[in-house]
Amino acid sequence: ANVDRRGIDRAVAAAYELPRVTDCADLDALVRGVSPPSDDAGRAQATSVRETLSRSERVMDAGRVKEALQLAEAAVPLAEQTHYPPLLAEAKLVLGRVYHRAARTKDAEAAFQEAELLAEEIGYDRVRAEAWVGVTKLLATSSSRFEDARTSARRAKAAIKRIGGDAELTVECETSEAQMLVQEGENEKALARFVNAERDYVQATSPENRQPLKHINLLEKMAYVHVAQGRHQPELELFRRAQTMAEAALGDGHPSTVE
Repeated sequence: ANVDRRGIDRAVAAAYELPRVTDCADLDALVRGVSPPSDDAGRAQATSVRETLSRSERVMDAGRVKEALQLAEAAVPLAEQTHYPPLLAEAKLVLGRVYHRAARTKDAEAAFQEAELLAEEIGYDRVRAEAWVGVTKLLATSSSRFEDARTSARRAKAAIKRIGGDAELTVECETSEAQMLVQEGENEKALARFVNAERDYVQATSPENRQPLKHINLLEKMAYVHVAQGRHQPELELFRRAQTMAEAALGDGHPSTVE
């Protein structure tokens, strides 16, 4: 059977524009002993900065990296002006992600490290976990520092455990470790790791709380391992699943899912 790869690409790209599940989370509730801005202007600026960071991540996921970088870089000094450390840690975290996508590896690693240190100072464990996951992904995909990446993965998993576990962060970490195996030429081991990561992710999450982008991304990575092995039928089946997920996330009749 044939598969409409252009249709898949359109549907998946459009799914990248969807808001992330965590965009509207009350992240302040996770930080203890640090008071948010007390004045109306400060609270309004903090809200504006978070909206900018959210927008930066969405346009980055949609492939508009230059626009995402402009947004993320603009958000950092605005976050500093609020004198609210949790917000600055979040801004540095997003900046690290965008630098990674922009292939600015050194800048990305520095931003992630700053986010992690800021978060450690104030007990912002979620940002610590996300920063270590970011470092792990960066080193696994943009360098040959695989031992450093594995150390970061261990730290990421410890931080994830500290926040009571998180399926989304865990699957990102597991996926990064599988990608390291691909880079090392261990395709069969990598594929087994991808399969286990997807199984654990599906078991740990309900469909309504699952982030379609992460699941789609995982399926695509599994498909490309099959491509490298010359196995095209499993590849097509995985891409079809990715297309189905994108269409489900976008809804019936979305222009990116129909001809």
